[in-house]
Amino acid sequence: MVTLMETEFCREYIAIFHRWKEEIELPKGSKNLLRLFIGFVNLQFCIENKWINFEINAKQKSFFDSFLESIFSSESVVSSNFFSVLKDDIRTIPDTLVEELFSANGLFSKYRFCSDESTLHESHVTPSVLSTLFEKLVEQRQALGTFYTPKTVVQFMAKHSFEKLFNLNSSEDQLLSTKVIDPACGSGALLLGCAEELENRVKSTASNLSTLDLRIHIVQNCLYGVDIDQDALDIAYNRLWFWMNLGQENPFRITEHKLRKGNSVTGSNPQHNSVSIGFEYRDEFPDVFLDNSSGFDIVIANPPYVRQELIDKKIKNHVLKHRIFGQNVSGMSDLYVYFLARTGQLLRSGGVSSIVCSNTWMDAQYGRPLQLEFLLHYVEVEILGWQKERQFDSAEINTVFMFMKKGSDGSRDVRFSLLKGALTSSLESVDNCSVRKFSSQSLIERGMKNSEYTGTKWSILLHAPEMFLQLMENQPDKFITIEELCQRTLRNNLRVLPQGYTFGKRVPSEYSMPYVKSFKDIKTLQLEPSNHPSVSHRDLYSVFLKPTFCRPDFVANRFFSSRIAFIEGGDFFVSDSFFLGKLKSQYNSREVILSLNSTLSLWFVELGGRKGLGGGLLSFYGPEFRTHCLLMPSYFRTLTNQFYDQFVEREFGDVFDECGFDIERALLPSSDERYLSIRSQMPNPLPDRKTIDQIVFDALEFNDSQLNEVYWSLCESVLTRLKKADSV
Repeated sequence: MVTLMETEFCREYIAIFHRWKEEIELPKGSKNLLRLFIGFVNLQFCIENKWINFEINAKQKSFFDSFLESIFSSESVVSSNFFSVLKDDIRTIPDTLVEELFSANGLFSKYRFCSDESTLHESHVTPSVLSTLFEKLVEQRQALGTFYTPKTVVQFMAKHSFEKLFNLNSSEDQLLSTKVIDPACGSGALLLGCAEELENRVKSTASNLSTLDLRIHIVQNCLYGVDIDQDALDIAYNRLWFWMNLGQENPFRITEHKLRKGNSVTGSNPQHNSVSIGFEYRDEFPDVFLDNSSGFDIVIANPPYVRQELIDKKIKNHVLKHRIFGQNVSGMSDLYVYFLARTGQLLRSGGVSSIVCSNTWMDAQYGRPLQLEFLLHYVEVEILGWQKERQFDSAEINTVFMFMKKGSDGSRDVRFSLLKGALTSSLESVDNCSVRKFSSQSLIERGMKNSEYTGTKWSILLHAPEMFLQLMENQPDKFITIEELCQRTLRNNLRVLPQGYTFGKRVPSEYSMPYVKSFKDIKTLQLEPSNHPSVSHRDLYSVFLKPTFCRPDFVANRFFSSRIAFIEGGDFFVSDSFFLGKLKSQYNSREVILSLNSTLSLWFVELGGRKGLGGGLLSFYGPEFRTHCLLMPSYFRTLTNQFYDQFVEREFGDVFDECGFDIERALLPSSDERYLSIRSQMPNPLPDRKTIDQIVFDALEFNDSQLNEVYWSLCESVLTRLKKADSV
């Protein structure tokens, strides 16, 4: 959490940085200017702590000669790498820049600086601002998938990690021997949070250690961190240094630390004696990996989120070539999955894993080996997700907490907790947190297919209403998947076209066919060719003879917002944004279209789709498309062709219009007297939708409350998804 004071300070400071960036030339350009600007903030904290006697004398010839040179040789400053590398470079810094920041009327004089990060100071700027500045100023930092961790998340993760490690009992010696690693430590937020939690626990044992001695011990013996960015490590070092010396008249140096620059995912499994192939934990931290039973007590991390296609190819090929993580990482795995797989190699038996990361592994195919890893080799597994909020204001991803203990000593239950409000209030109130428990064995059995673990969508276990789970368990024979319906499924049908085809306006001819580029261009379930452009080629119709050509019976988009529907297939081509289904001969395409577009089916889409990327969109990729469940199409045999034609030819709306809810009133602030939540409105579906849905509800023997629940749950989920994207 960044305070309002820090937000305003960052806004002003960043503006000054960009203004001076155009005027100052330093070796290595803006990189060194960034280090200088962050170094100036470090310097201001030293001044606030009275560790440096600092006063600008406007009569002096040069600010550097008058005070900066002496400051750079002081004991307080040499601890900071941000200054040591710049000493010879900043003689060219204009005096006016220093005056703009440090003078009696300068920027720093407008704000109160406090080195204590342990509480949220609304009226102070704390060293956490160093992380915020670094994240916002470093070019490509977010492209590397790095997003710094909010204070509330840090405090919760640190506290829960130690609770899980020690339960209620821990001695001073046990606490002081704790070894905590963050393998993607960035600017040290999680390490600092663990330092604060560890200090509080040691003090509760009536320790005789002074605060300074205790903090020195924690920083130098208990905290380990790895990151690929030296500047981020320098900020982590400085934040720990300020924390260690809080309240001291003269600061002490950190004589030794365990922060290392390196790529955490490139080395061998440190639990084994292996040849060196990258960053080797066994070599860097020999005090931790003394024998085959050793390892860290806690692995805590907010690993970088980088999609698999953007991972450095050299790193990906290196990891796969050496099989560093076995089957737990594949070529389709996003980067954070590498860190999840690394966690088990870093922990000792009985050690605790504490991770906040994207939730996509819970549903994606590449996450299935991890599911089995967690179920077989960990106990006391906890997964916490949010119903309405995102936790990172600069990252459009939806996240989950994962806490688990390595080994077999503990509960074999997996606990899924859905937080319905803010983090703190949800954890404190039973009403704001829904919990489900499944035994590890039952989850393994759910995921078995033909004697092999193929996994299940764990996000459904976290988010889906109880009614859905009961439905799938009690009436599975009334449903069928798209995969079972189809002789073939594929993504787009453009790949069979001969080279040289072109797109243009829709002009009917023997050389062209309609082309659908985007779901937003589709207004009705049955396409009107004149509303779409065309794809043309002189040999276009020859492709129909190819065995690779697919004339779809139905089409599904890969991404949904509030409009969710399955489109009738036909003689047209679609872009890469769609999936196609070709039915087996025994199934009637009209009956399938009706079943696919029932409200129950749309609800299943909403529950089964991926929400990991934020932005309000629901991702409906190949695995979701193929495993999507719908009521057996034969139930719709009683509906006439006339009914079907009218249904597919009318314009379809968003789920709120289709189900008969007043979305405008549901979007109002709850304090507005006109506000009316989705659940406080009675569903009023469109007549044809009501007819389709009644067939579904009769087949499943739903009562009125269950019928309404389908409408409410679908529309509440879509609304929550859209609002969640704007929650930070």
